[in-house]
Amino acid sequence: MTYKLPIPERSMNKASSSTGSPNISSSNKPQTDEVPLTKKVSLEDELNSLRLKLSDLESVKAERDKISEQLQASNERCENLQQKLDKIEQEQNAVQTLKSQFEESLIQINEIISRLQHLEQNLQTESESFIVTLSLKLMEDLQGALSEKSLLKNTLAKKFSINIDKIDSAIKVSKEISESITDMEQSEIADYLKGFTIEVNQNELVTLVDYDGYFKQLRELING
Repeated sequence: MTYKLPIPERSMNKASSSTGSPNISSSNKPQTDEVPLTKKVSLEDELNSLRLKLSDLESVKAERDKISEQLQASNERCENLQQKLDKIEQEQNAVQTLKSQFEESLIQINEIISRLQHLEQNLQTESESFIVTLSLKLMEDLQGALSEKSLLKNTLAKKFSINIDKIDSAIKVSKEISESITDMEQSEIADYLKGFTIEVNQNELVTLVDYDGYFKQLRELING
């Protein structure tokens, strides 16, 4: 009697021993590798859930990248604003420095103006005093010499080509001036003398102050 071995399938297990015992067909034992349907559904649900989570993560990542870009742009704007603020602060410091320098210059200018005004007052006072002193001295010389020395009158008249009557007129004028300025203030005397004229020659009027050379020579003649 002949015995035929069954043809092994791909799912059959290999021989379990080296003694040549035949493999047992899978149809002869239960299918233990097959996943139950309920568990397969559960795995698919979990896979779908993971896919949703992955999609959410990608959305979160995209949102994070977007926020990162916005943050970078904000940082750049902040840096630009800081640079502008630094520049404005430097300009304000420069303006403050210029303002301080201007105020110092203004103080110096005011000091110079004050000193100039003071100097001008002193010069005016000294000038008025000089004019009055000179004029009074000249008139004294004129009165003293010309009223007492008739010879000197002729000498002066000849030297300066002045009419003797004009010299007498000058003496009279000097006396008039002396009487007029007796009760005057110094500044009033100076103004009075500046506008007073003596007729020396025909069509020639000179002031006591402007004709200082004439009186200087006159004093030299008087003093010999």
